[in-house]
Amino acid sequence: MTTEERVAKLIKVGQARGFWRRGVGFPHHARQIYGTVSFEGKRVLEIGCGRGVFCFWAAIHGASRVLGLEPMAAGFYDAQNYMEEFRKIGRELQLKEIDIESTLIQDFRPPDNSFDIVLALSALNHFHEEECIHLHESQAARRIYTDLFRNVRRMMSKGGTLILTDCDKNSFWSDVGLKHPFKPHIEWHKHQKPQLWIDILSEAGFGEAKLQYPCPLYGRYLGITYVPGFVSYMLDNAFRIQMTAM
Repeated sequence: MTTEERVAKLIKVGQARGFWRRGVGFPHHARQIYGTVSFEGKRVLEIGCGRGVFCFWAAIHGASRVLGLEPMAAGFYDAQNYMEEFRKIGRELQLKEIDIESTLIQDFRPPDNSFDIVLALSALNHFHEEECIHLHESQAARRIYTDLFRNVRRMMSKGGTLILTDCDKNSFWSDVGLKHPFKPHIEWHKHQKPQLWIDILSEAGFGEAKLQYPCPLYGRYLGITYVPGFVSYMLDNAFRIQMTAM
């Protein structure tokens, strides 16, 4: 299958399994997340990969190895089927060298220089939830996160790309004490500002920070990839950080 055929098949597979209703906006979303990163011959790790759609995107576009970590799979009521589904989709898309492990990033110890691209989407506060809440005011919490990302840096090749997404702890909705009308599940106090993450990542061995604000779902249908920070503040204030392993 060609790359285009695999993308089309992934969208259909996602429809059949309930990942999305139509999936037509997924390619644009994937480009929002990965930006201009080239996958050709690269080794990719996604931390907290969920059903693995961004793992499949990387493999479809030329990654030589893709591994998803999804600790929820270990405690999921249907864990075996959860992981087997990932592998089955990989086979349906004729993708090799792609797999999933039910491992926490805190417990993951691959050899040095194992990956060229590392991705973590909306997962930062889940690594150490209590520490994340107090990260802006606790040196102990900061050390925990700095050590975690030093380990991530260790497993990456020099010049490798780290991509993180999350939402800012401050938005129009949080600052006026309201729930987001379309994302009422966001617990703003469990998140932190992007500059704090950039500072911690810098301490952990990353540099060349790029901060962007992806446009929410409906903007993608209009072809809008990123928006200015002040516009994002009025929406969900989601951000994307890309940094380089130094």
